[in-house]
Amino acid sequence: MSAFPTALVIVGGDDIHHDLIAGSLSFQATGLAAGFRTRRAVGLQRFIDGKPFTLDNDIFVIYSSGAAFSPDEQIALTRLVESGAGLVALHCSNVVPGPGASDYSVWTSLLGNRYLSHGPGPHESYQEISVTREHPAANGVSRSFRLWDEHYEIEFTGSGHEVIAERHRADGSLAPVMYVKTHGAGRVVYLALGHDARSWEEPMFKQLLTQSMSWAARR
Repeated sequence: MSAFPTALVIVGGDDIHHDLIAGSLSFQATGLAAGFRTRRAVGLQRFIDGKPFTLDNDIFVIYSSGAAFSPDEQIALTRLVESGAGLVALHCSNVVPGPGASDYSVWTSLLGNRYLSHGPGPHESYQEISVTREHPAANGVSRSFRLWDEHYEIEFTGSGHEVIAERHRADGSLAPVMYVKTHGAGRVVYLALGHDARSWEEPMFKQLLTQSMSWAARR
């Protein structure tokens, strides 16, 4: 790996609930501050016969919701990760179209989860997050911190994930908000936080993203 690893922030979809453009700028800035040569792109239909701009990256940071992503393109990205590329998927990247839409099973298998709901009560709040396991992806992060963000309830789509951080639900139970896993020679991180700038600008969110990128890139 070069002294300056590369990262590509990819956004996409026609979701009216997330500011994809502002998100891409924020995540790019975080990547640049972490020492990654970080660029931005729109759309997931880019991995089959991809150009060097896409393929020559150490990691992919994805912030996408309901974007077009054909099964063949999902397979192409999966093969990149299997070969050693890193994947950091944020927040709404686990939201896929409902029944009758294109098959997203390859993507959810690679990612390791799918979105279920916001859960009971308000769909966002000022919430407490606990780092529940020591891991390089959480280096420098407070064991417990608070931030305003959207609630995500997820369903795991496979095994092998290692939960690193959890959200305290109103009833006192815990919900996973961050985990890591491997896929072939590649490393995968999913972070459910990151609905908007209220969380993007929080120091602990930036630290989690920074360390996730570094871990996924084997730095």
